[in-house]
Amino acid sequence: MLQDLVRAAVNEASRRVDEELANQMKNLAGGIPGIAGMKIPGLF
Repeated sequence: MLQDLVRAAVNEASRRVDEELANQMKNLAGGIPGIAGMKIPGLF
């Protein structure tokens, strides 16, 4: 039971870190044309 609680807490923390990292990367890449959507002409 304790293992389940620890696992759930770690999973929730990992989810929050992933979410925050995605937000930070979106903000960072938002000012760079072509990076946010990765639509590079002739490449895709």
